[in-house]
Amino acid sequence: GGSHTVKAMQFEAEGAKSRAEGASAILLPKIALFSEADIYRGKRDTADAYSAGFYVRMNLISPTGYGAVGQAKQESIAAAERAKDARRREQIELRRLERTAETLAANIATLRESTAIMDEQLKTARKLFAAGAVKSFQLADVLARKTDLVMSISQAEGSYVAAKSGIYALTRNAEDSAHE
Repeated sequence: GGSHTVKAMQFEAEGAKSRAEGASAILLPKIALFSEADIYRGKRDTADAYSAGFYVRMNLISPTGYGAVGQAKQESIAAAERAKDARRREQIELRRLERTAETLAANIATLRESTAIMDEQLKTARKLFAAGAVKSFQLADVLARKTDLVMSISQAEGSYVAAKSGIYALTRNAEDSAHE
């Protein structure tokens, strides 16, 4: 599983493994078959010759070959570990986003409850202001707190949408790559 990025890293690891296997092929013996036919023509007669055989060739000592195989194997291991690490990081990010979204949803609910209380306070402050019992700066203070509350809700909702978008992107990528 994982996102397209993780899938790409997994394919890279598989390619590195194949390259490691291919690099080890230079250490294997090479077997070849051969055959040859010749025709000789002179002034008096024609003759032919035929030879066939096989040979085995092997690099007994090839420091560069052994080094290439070792390096290819290390690259294969490193690519596989990078893919695992990317998958772990995505899972950690997904859990973080889920916790953030839960916390923000609870905060938004609390802020909306506060809005109802603030609306009642604002009604009361307007009535008192109209009756002359409250001064204009006191009414302005209640209006400022209401504005702050609305801004807090807006910011929390924006953060909530961002967290849910991140969750969707990570889980959707994982679903898409699982169906491929």
